[in-house]
Amino acid sequence: MNTPILFLLGALALSMLGGMVVWLSSRPRKERFGSTIETFSRDLDALAPNRPPARSVADGERPRPGPRVQRPRPENR
Repeated sequence: MNTPILFLLGALALSMLGGMVVWLSSRPRKERFGSTIETFSRDLDALAPNRPPARSVADGERPRPGPRVQRPRPENR
């Protein structure tokens, strides 16, 4: 074959390969079943027992500390 025809075929093959790489990297990723943080959190909430939500500092109240435990002090020798 002629050299110019081989050059054109090589350029066509390289441009098609480059186009496929760009297309594969730019397409949206498929989401597998249950593979996001939101679905994981929703599934955990569905499995959790029913209880009132915990208070947070964002509710405007400061958390109160629990009762203090009196521990015996060690004797100094």
